[in-house]
Amino acid sequence: MASLPDLLRESETRIAHRVITRARERGFGPYVPSLERAWLAAVAGLTQAIACAWSRDRRPRPLPARGPPEGEAVAWAAEESRRHRERGMALPMFLGLVKLYREVVLEVAGDDGLESSRAVVFLQCFFDAVEIAAVAQWTAPEPAAREAELAGAARRLTLEKEKLAALFESIPHPVLLVEPDGYLSGMNDAAARLFLGGEERSGGALLRAPAWLARRIQPVLAGARAKTSFEEELPVGRGRRRYEVSAERILDVIQKFDGAVVWLEDVTEKRRMEARLQAAERLASLGTLAAGVAHEVANPLASVLSGLSHLARELDDLGAALPREAAADLRETIDDARSAAGRVTRIVRAMQDLAGEQGEGLEPALVAPPLRAALRALEPRLGPVSLAAQIGDLPPVLAREELLEQVFANLLERALRAAGEGGRAGRVRVAARAEGEEVRIEIADDGRPLPAEARRRAFDPSVPVRDGGGSALGLSLCHAAVTAFGGTISLGDAPGGGTLASVALRAALLEAPGDPPAGAVSGEAVPAPLLAGGEARPR
Repeated sequence: MASLPDLLRESETRIAHRVITRARERGFGPYVPSLERAWLAAVAGLTQAIACAWSRDRRPRPLPARGPPEGEAVAWAAEESRRHRERGMALPMFLGLVKLYREVVLEVAGDDGLESSRAVVFLQCFFDAVEIAAVAQWTAPEPAAREAELAGAARRLTLEKEKLAALFESIPHPVLLVEPDGYLSGMNDAAARLFLGGEERSGGALLRAPAWLARRIQPVLAGARAKTSFEEELPVGRGRRRYEVSAERILDVIQKFDGAVVWLEDVTEKRRMEARLQAAERLASLGTLAAGVAHEVANPLASVLSGLSHLARELDDLGAALPREAAADLRETIDDARSAAGRVTRIVRAMQDLAGEQGEGLEPALVAPPLRAALRALEPRLGPVSLAAQIGDLPPVLAREELLEQVFANLLERALRAAGEGGRAGRVRVAARAEGEEVRIEIADDGRPLPAEARRRAFDPSVPVRDGGGSALGLSLCHAAVTAFGGTISLGDAPGGGTLASVALRAALLEAPGDPPAGAVSGEAVPAPLLAGGEARPR
């Protein structure tokens, strides 16, 4: 059978839990620790004192006739007396707590079969010594000494309170203390900035937890769950931020305090980064697929172009054998087929570029010709939508001209669908200008503005922008190409409403500064006033 010290050491957690339960039942709550570890520390100190006294002399000794007993019981009693006096506990209540310890320790010893009269008498004598020492400790100090002791305890408590308050306010994440009825018992500075905008908390501007928060953490407040976590998007300034919200019941084993502690962590950038990584992975997979499809299309497309060239030569050889009008119609048909096949060739090239080859072999390219070509292709489909364009004098940029036309065509297509949604007579405005070492092309529509989340994910090939708002695959191709050119592309709010697509491309460095190469100037510009009103068709 285990000795008394070994038995008590092995049973410290069980002793602490029994003492906590009975202390709660008997009304000791306001004057005892709230955290389980504090109770475990007190029980560990008690079992250590009993073990030391047992190893020194197992024989129960009579209590001294005068003065308090000496030894381990006195030391433990003195320390516990000091702690509980600082909590405001009176001597009778402390003696009741000591009797509670005695009751539980004797019970545990009996539960484990330790029924020897020697051990029982020893424990009774030990706790008798604790009670006598506690009375002596409690009553010995003179009034002046007692006052000094209380003053010192008050200073220590004040310093501890200030330290904990400073620590609470210094936590960078918003933290709230929520009562079971939904009222707030505290919030730190970060929470005040988030929920009150920096207003004084003493004014009672936020007395209860927000309805969305109270509803989500109700299982924790009701005791059904120990903790919960979820994400919530909250308004911050003029925008919105995403927060990870965690709630956990307050660790109070004696039930002195009740409720939950709630903390919020801003995960907006983290989620954006995760979304970008996922989009990049999807785009890489799409690029691999696009490269395979482009490879399969390239060979039959070459055969189609070869056949069209052969037809054109045969038509030339026939010469006057065909009627003039029939020959002209055939030539026009062949030219149209060649043009369409050429566009398919460019699309195939763009799909290959999506696989990661866009940035190879960049040379100075003109912006105006591919932009004008995209505008001309759009014009027959304008319908009730008006188009205003202003193309200034533009230097060449580092890009590939065949891809630039594809970029502009996709962006114009998106703008046209947004401006003409529902058959409305909307407007599309195009402006291209040089800005320092960049060339900026802006395509704006006056349709319904894209929500912030849709703008953020517009270049993700797996997410549609919106019904009738453009092809996400097309926009992803635009993003891949412009990024490979070292430029930037974005969607934002257009002045006066609608969406503004903005492309910035790096200007090509000229070999001889001051002498622009031939073709660097884009050509005739549409007057600026047409951007504010009226209608201009691209030339």
